[in-house]
Amino acid sequence: MAAVRQLAQRAGCTAAYIENALTAAEADAAFRACAALPWRVETDAFGLQSRPTYYVGDPHCTFSYVGLRLPPQPWTPELLEMRARVAAAIDRPAEALTGVLLNNYPAGSGSIPWHYDEVRAHGAENLIATLSLGGPRRFRLRPRDGSGQVTEVEMTPGSVVMMAGATQDHYEHELPLRDGDPPRISLTFRSIVPGFEDALATANDLCVEDAKPR
Repeated sequence: MAAVRQLAQRAGCTAAYIENALTAAEADAAFRACAALPWRVETDAFGLQSRPTYYVGDPHCTFSYVGLRLPPQPWTPELLEMRARVAAAIDRPAEALTGVLLNNYPAGSGSIPWHYDEVRAHGAENLIATLSLGGPRRFRLRPRDGSGQVTEVEMTPGSVVMMAGATQDHYEHELPLRDGDPPRISLTFRSIVPGFEDALATANDLCVEDAKPR
């Protein structure tokens, strides 16, 4: 049975670490299946990204962050199975996880500085559930206002970190890198509302069009 550790203490914030959402054998098979995906390095508002990514989701679940706009690629059978397992681990229906951003970190890379995630398109629950595959990594969480202590967990292969509610408003997180860290793939499942970003883009386009000289 998966062990659950609560990470957030503030009202309205839900954050938890779920160990053994997948068995070691399942996590290894999932890593190999994900490694075979057609990865690509995207360019965001800061330039060329440091890692290959791949975004999959339900129709019209476009994902936008740091100036990058990703239309969803179709689900594969393996990713649908992983979605179902992650949803079961966090006690949510699989349909609540409408998109997943996969990140491929080669050996000796994958340090992520303190930040909070963009969840404007994630609906009322603001749900993010990250499945970790490959090498272990530390996950650290702290209040954004500087009060309180840093909470740290070791994300083992097949484990899940879930954040929801107002967690991104009140907390930030990082993944520090250690010497010798092996390759890792993360699958960040999200509750993106279908059509949210597409409607926003349409509205922005209309505003630009209206501002043109006649």
